[in-house]
Amino acid sequence: MTWSDLRRAPKPGSEETSDLLDWAVSAIDRLDRSLSIHIHPRKRIVGEIAGYWHEDRNGNHFTFARCNQTDTDVFIHENDFVKGLDYDSFQEGDEVSFELWEREGRYSGSKVAGSRDEERIRRSADNDIEDLVWSIHKSLYVPFIQIWRDGRSTTDSKCPREFADLAKRKITYLADLLNQAKVPQPVKDEILFLLACLHKDTTDECVQWITEQSENGNLRNPRAVGLALGDVSEEWQQNLFSSLASRPNSSTISVFAYAIWRERHFVERFSISQLLETLNALSKRLARINTVKANGDGNSDNRIDKYWIRATAETLELLLGLLRTRASTDPEIRMLLQPHQRITKKLADQVERVTEVVAQSKVFLFSRVQLNIQIPDTERTPDLLYALRLYLTGDDGANAIHITSVSDNDDD
Repeated sequence: MTWSDLRRAPKPGSEETSDLLDWAVSAIDRLDRSLSIHIHPRKRIVGEIAGYWHEDRNGNHFTFARCNQTDTDVFIHENDFVKGLDYDSFQEGDEVSFELWEREGRYSGSKVAGSRDEERIRRSADNDIEDLVWSIHKSLYVPFIQIWRDGRSTTDSKCPREFADLAKRKITYLADLLNQAKVPQPVKDEILFLLACLHKDTTDECVQWITEQSENGNLRNPRAVGLALGDVSEEWQQNLFSSLASRPNSSTISVFAYAIWRERHFVERFSISQLLETLNALSKRLARINTVKANGDGNSDNRIDKYWIRATAETLELLLGLLRTRASTDPEIRMLLQPHQRITKKLADQVERVTEVVAQSKVFLFSRVQLNIQIPDTERTPDLLYALRLYLTGDDGANAIHITSVSDNDDD
């Protein structure tokens, strides 16, 4: 996609489009407002239910509370109670506590609870953090992932200057939040992921977070590390890639599975020795996948858990991406995964075994890589596995396969 395309990105399942650049900026502004409310919560006040519950046009209930802080009664709606409390538990004369809001001379209460219900109020605060994290995930993942994929950067000559200037200010704002003690750690973790999506545009705080994971050998967020690698043009990205590719393990496979479908030239960063090491680690992970039994009880017809499915898909997605080496200008790399090679035949056998395990388990193997592929009606093999079977064995049918889209959101 070009920068112009980003201003009219198609909405899935719709003929409408979205301006991803405006979406990103607006979503950060909304995050700022939400965080301000959380970081600077309003003091709770106590009031008394002043009358019976009325019913509005939507069938919801409301009443008013009387308190000393206002000269008029405070509007209380059934949807404003903290989770776990029902409006009909409170009657005329009962005391309630709430956060007071005023707009154009009218007062309303939010996060309503019993005047002595401290435990529910505390749990409500925890729920607020969960809601905030989900809001970040829902509103910011898509624009951040899409805008900065394919190596795009605000330093590009074709990046709109207005957006580049706005984005730099918003990125600085996000980085500053990491240094604020009142910002909850789960929110900081989400911000670090967003900053990782920016690859070369990211901040020093995020670079440190990414590199520390590699240095400690504890890749807590492989997806973030994979997205942060981008086009591997910055020195810190090159050092990180070299470190991972020189001693690849199972976590490295997850990192590369995201990186290789994030930037089309990523596969060209591998040397022949790094490819051999990575393929060896990939083969070992496939072997473990094929020996793991659903729920650990050895029965292949039981439900395979979500972790197994994701680990399996990641491994297969990386293998599919590594097959691009067949187009390398380096003869040694170009020949590495040709169908007649021993490693290719071994991988083909392992993929066939995965196919059997998936079929026996009757599990849906979701892949971020969406393929346009013609599969016989009698074949029940998932698209990704069927495509790999054709590619690894050198079947002519592989020439008709097309990749239609790639999603970096595991929840799609």
